[in-house]
Amino acid sequence: TAKLEEPPAPIADDSLITGYGNTDEEAERDHDEKLLALLGRCGQVMLRLSIKKLQFK
Repeated sequence: TAKLEEPPAPIADDSLITGYGNTDEEAERDHDEKLLALLGRCGQVMLRLSIKKLQFK
């Protein structure tokens, strides 16, 4: 019989996304672009996020 492998352990529990720019609007736009990119990547690799733990601006 084949031995089942253990699932991989999480490598990060918390993430902080920051935005940079010369104005608040630029920084917010940069932040939002990075957030959307992260959420898109999570979807690609089927990484589930807990909506209860998400904190938005």
